[in-house]
Amino acid sequence: MRLRLVSIGGWCRPAHQIRVWAEGRSEFEAPASPFDWTITPFSALQTCLAPDFDPRKILASDQCVVSFAGSGMCQRSELVFHHDIPPAALEPIDGLDHGDVLPDTDQMSELRHKARYRFAHTMDRLKDDAATSDGLIFIRWQRGGHPDRQFPAAFEGESSHALAALIERFLGHQRFGLLVVTSETVSPENADIPDPIRGFRQSGRIIESTILERKGWNGDMTNDFRGDEISWSVLLDRAVSTWWQHGDLGIKNRAHRLTGEDRP
Repeated sequence: MRLRLVSIGGWCRPAHQIRVWAEGRSEFEAPASPFDWTITPFSALQTCLAPDFDPRKILASDQCVVSFAGSGMCQRSELVFHHDIPPAALEPIDGLDHGDVLPDTDQMSELRHKARYRFAHTMDRLKDDAATSDGLIFIRWQRGGHPDRQFPAAFEGESSHALAALIERFLGHQRFGLLVVTSETVSPENADIPDPIRGFRQSGRIIESTILERKGWNGDMTNDFRGDEISWSVLLDRAVSTWWQHGDLGIKNRAHRLTGEDRP
């Protein structure tokens, strides 16, 4: 059984970073998560990880509105489908403003259907993993922390322990790790970063860390969502090593396979 790394938002960056990190590492995998393509405030996680949540009921035509970011948002779940119902699809529609219900056109219906299908499919898989897997690792990216400059309500009421309790209720067990990450942009914005980890605190299965990143994708100075692969790789290496040393995630007995070494 391989350890699974699962992104739980809040933006799309951790989905990219954990896939890059897990590639070529035989003991890890990063399956698609329902939150890979969404902007996911804490309130949305509370809704989506609740026992009675039905992912097939999201994005009803009268519940799909314009988000703060100009993309489609489901009012029932509070998920922002920034990739599946992107701003580019809404810009040609005259008169739309933040909070307006999207018109029920054929194009919007198709976008909503595809987004709903993908979300429900990946949520089903996450539920299957919850029932059958040990060693799940959840990664939450809070960008620059609370309040977020673009979405002030994104992390309202959120704490690492509240997140862990939410995940534990969803899984029905404690065999998981939670990594909560915030980022700071290095100055100058494309400078080399000898040590990207600015803060690192571990408490049982929970790790909280702040990292330095270059602007854009690996310092290309764009607004690319993917972020700095070097900084994230250093952090993920340290987080997994820390969980192993403390015997968390159920991986203690196979640590030599994770590290490539025999350990006492």
